[in-house]
Amino acid sequence: MYFIVKGSACPMRYANPGGAGFFTNLQPCWPAIRENLTVFNQDNANGKMLIPGELEGFDVAAAVERMLDRPELWWQAVGLFVTHFSDWPSRWRGALGDDAAERRQVHALRSAAENVGAVRLAAAAARLESALQRRLAGREESISDDWRDDLMAAYLAAMAAVAGVGPAGNS
Repeated sequence: MYFIVKGSACPMRYANPGGAGFFTNLQPCWPAIRENLTVFNQDNANGKMLIPGELEGFDVAAAVERMLDRPELWWQAVGLFVTHFSDWPSRWRGALGDDAAERRQVHALRSAAENVGAVRLAAAAARLESALQRRLAGREESISDDWRDDLMAAYLAAMAAVAGVGPAGNS
């Protein structure tokens, strides 16, 4: 089944292939979900959930392949990604000035981005994470403000891209 939330504080589409346990990660949005929930059954010929053919900044096909060619796992991962990282910018800003804390925030984002196939975001995060790691190892490392700006731009683009799609393949 597909769960789509429209016209609310949480304008995302969520898949629930694993049952009720998936909703534990949606608790902050639950009032909006309960009021705006629409359920769709799978309706394509082969019975598999559909994935976007193209999603800017993503390699969806590679991500789904890593998930045993199970699109429902990708949709679940995207829902978890959006839920878990929706407040990431504020957590990241709070870590600035502390290289170890910032590296942890950037590492978490990079790992999750790689998992869902957000290649542009993962690359931007990897560049900053590597520089922070070198600095933590005691090397003189200059970190350009442009790298942080690129990371934020990639983050915003990834979140906008996934907000515009759903399992049915359209907005």
